[in-house]
This record gives sequence, structure tokens and C-alpha cells, in this order.
Amino acid sequence: METTTPTVNKNKFKMKDFIHLIVSVNPKKGLFLLGMLFSLITSAASLVVPQLTKTLVDASGTPTFSTSMLVVLILAFVLQLGVGTLGGFLLRYVGESAVKTLRERLWKHLLHLPVSYFDDHKSGESSSRLVNDTSVIKELVTSQFPSFVTGLIQLVGSMIILFLMDWQMAAIMFSAVPLITLIMWPIGKIMSKLGRQLQAATADFNADASEKLSEIRLIKASNGEASEQENGRRNIGAIFTLGVKDAKVSAILQPIMTTAMLGLLVGILGYGAIRVQAGTLTSGALIAFFYCISLILLRL
Repeated sequence: METTTPTVNKNKFKMKDFIHLIVSVNPKKGLFLLGMLFSLITSAASLVVPQLTKTLVDASGTPTFSTSMLVVLILAFVLQLGVGTLGGFLLRYVGESAVKTLRERLWKHLLHLPVSYFDDHKSGESSSRLVNDTSVIKELVTSQFPSFVTGLIQLVGSMIILFLMDWQMAAIMFSAVPLITLIMWPIGKIMSKLGRQLQAATADFNADASEKLSEIRLIKASNGEASEQENGRRNIGAIFTLGVKDAKVSAILQPIMTTAMLGLLVGILGYGAIRVQAGTLTSGALIAFFYCISLILLRL
């Protein structure tokens, strides 16, 4: 019976198929859930710190100052560090295990493909799928998905704490979000498009270079060095052009982001200082407010 190679639509991505692929490698679900639980505990501990800091600063230098509050604050930081480290290791272990299984299955699949498949596909492309593309699964399991969940919890929790501490300062801060989003959205779309093009061009050059180097004897026998040198220069030039475009967009994006954030922080600090002098806001609340802002900025 003749084995046929299935055709793959490279331009169509289905989330359902991708999730099925993740589940099919049978990741260690128990360890993954435990790692996620530890990450959630770390996020919860980071949300407790602003309230403890506010109470500690407001009580410093007064008879109500309690050393036990300082101990609780230190314990919160220690809990954040210890549990976060353990959770990060468990998630990383699950990701490595999933990638190991996926690579073993893919390697077995490649070895059993018909010769016609390798006639139609570059060997460098297949090796890139085996080594590089499988690493995307590990990055998703160990970093992106946990960061998304814990970041969302910290973001929503910080916003709630900000409005509970002082709704006026929180309203001033979040009033700048639509303006920043309006500026950043089109730039982000351009950078995403350039990133995909750069990744595709790099992958094509990697596959072409691997194929040509494996056939170096044939190239030398046919005196094809000059032709292949020109092809390589053209591919490298395409990567360089995309890299320069990406650098230009990044050069524009970074100053805009820095200026917007600094302007927002200076504005909030100035308004907060006026409120502290007027006695409508405590110093501890101002420090806790900035701590929550730092949590939000770290997740953006």
C-alpha cells in the first residue's frame, strides 16, 4: 500500500487543533496544576504587600507601630520568593517533559515518512520543525500561559486595590490608558507583522543553508559556488532589510513608551504630593499606590 503524505495548509491556524496537540503529548497535568497553584499564591502574596506597606508606613514613628506588622511584611516577601521559585520550576519541568514527548513522536514520524516527502521538502525545514518549533510548545506551557493567568490576576487585583485606596488618583491614571492604547495599537500591529516576516525569512534561510551545505560536494563539482553565494547574499539581504525595519519601529516605540510612562508617573506623583500636603491622602497610601502601579506596568 502506498503511503501518502498529507498536505498542510500553512496559512490556516486552528486553536482547536493546537490544543489537541498539547493534550496529545500527555503533559503532567498534576504537576502543571500544582505549579499554577503556586504561581497564583505568589500573585496573591504580591497583592497583599501594598496594604501591609501602607499600614506600616502610616504607623511608623507613632505609638501604634507594631514590629509584628514588619515581620508579616517580610514573611509575605519570603513566601512570594519561595513559592514562586517552586512554581516556576514545576512549570518548566512540565514544559520540558511535553517537548521531550513531542520531539520523540515527531522524530518517529519523520523516520517513517516516504522518500517522496523528503524530495518535496528541504531537510533543514524538517529539522527546524523538530528542534525550533517544538520549543514554542515549551515556551507556551512554561511561560506564556502561566504569565497570562497570573498577570491577569495581578492586573485586576491591582486595579481594584487602586480604586479602593483612592478612586480619584486611579481615575487620573486610567484616563491616560485610552490615549496610550490609541498610540501603541497600530505600532504593535506593525511590529507583529514584521516579527512574523522576519521569523519566516530566517527559517527559510536556515533550511536553504542546511540543504546547500549537505550538498556541498555536488555544488563544488558543478562549480556552483558563485550562484549559491548570490542566493545566500539575497536571503541574508532580505533578513537584514526586515531587521532594519523592525529596528526603526522599535526606535520609535521605545521613546514613546518611556515618555508616556514617565509623564503619567510624574503627574500622579505630583497630584499625590498635593493630596498628602492637604491631608487628604497618607504617605503610606501614596507608596502603596505606586507599588500597585509598578505591578501593573510589569504586566503590560
